[in-house]
Amino acid sequence: MFFVNLSTVSLSVLLTISSLCFAQDWNLERDRAGVKIYTRYVKGWDLKQFKGIVNIKTNIKTVEKTLRNDVGRDNWMYNTYDSKDVKKVSDNEIYGYSRVDAPWPVYDRDNVTKYTYKKISDTEMYVYINNVTGIVPEKSGIVRIKSMDGYWHFKETSAGNVQVTQLAVAEAGGSIPAWLANSSIIDSPYNTLLNLKILIENTPSLHVRN
Repeated sequence: MFFVNLSTVSLSVLLTISSLCFAQDWNLERDRAGVKIYTRYVKGWDLKQFKGIVNIKTNIKTVEKTLRNDVGRDNWMYNTYDSKDVKKVSDNEIYGYSRVDAPWPVYDRDNVTKYTYKKISDTEMYVYINNVTGIVPEKSGIVRIKSMDGYWHFKETSAGNVQVTQLAVAEAGGSIPAWLANSSIIDSPYNTLLNLKILIENTPSLHVRN
């Protein structure tokens, strides 16, 4: 496991946390198969912010390992493909590329995400995520998502059980129907977290011993 001192957390991360304070109360949008999805409006963003929560029978090291495995992200991140790490500054600062499939006639979206790993303790970790530019050139026929902030939060709530939270807010980029935008902020985190739970709990080879 790797540590990041509080003093090394970037200004952008601190601004992200502070911006999330200017928001309405959470609304529960879906509670199904052990996954809960909440949304709320956040000042300064066109789309709603979402928060998804799921409990997985595993340990925190296994969840971290699964997120770090870029070649396996397509197996559980909803509607995502061509996912790969494109730059590694350190074990705690990694840049990843991914493409999101969109239904015709909407153009696919892609993004470059900075993952900042911050260990709180042996049983708790944050992974801050935000979009960056200038690392992967934009591609014809694909709309680049240029604004996105959020985090993953892993916390062992008991022996053999980890609560995983995904929180994010983003700008879709370009023109996108309202029905698709509203659906994506519920369907995407819901299916991503459900896929992650099913994958980890049903793949013994993924598990890391504490």
